[in-house]
Amino acid sequence: MASGFEKQNSVLIVSASERARESIAGVLLPSRYSPIAMRGSAAEARRLVLDTPYSIVFINAPLPDEFGGQLALDLAASKLCCVALIVASESYEEVTDKVEDAGVITLSRPCSAQSIRQAAALMSATRSKLADMEKRPPRSKRRWRKSASSTAPNGCSSNGAAWTKPPRTAISKSSPWTRAKPAGSWRRR
Repeated sequence: MASGFEKQNSVLIVSASERARESIAGVLLPSRYSPIAMRGSAAEARRLVLDTPYSIVFINAPLPDEFGGQLALDLAASKLCCVALIVASESYEEVTDKVEDAGVITLSRPCSAQSIRQAAALMSATRSKLADMEKRPPRSKRRWRKSASSTAPNGCSSNGAAWTKPPRTAISKSSPWTRAKPAGSWRRR
């Protein structure tokens, strides 16, 4: 279902097999995934990524110059890049244990068109969420913004008064603070 505000995701497909590259590219919708670049080895992919950042990367392992796991880890460590590693079903568990903590999605071969589309949609949503989080200020800077009529976490009003109550030992006859009823609430004289 097209919503009118879908974002384009650039895709890199790395596979030793031309046929596999073409079949993965054929599954992805051009309206959501464009441009699509294809490379046949990890070295070619690394050179390409130096010049052009990609949102989504599919790696069909093994590659001619390496297995593809290290490439997946390297790309996943870069900002806003989501990676899916396609491996043989026999090595799925072993590879998943090595790469899942880095945020790499592992798919077992043979992959259906639906599983490729689902992985691409998941990576697109994850990338979008990461981009939104990167735009926001850190949570610690948003938490305690004070306005003229705000209330402090302890219930005190902020109309010029401090946000914290003075300790009970600081109260004396000459203090501007006095205990009001019920005990524990404070007011200015």
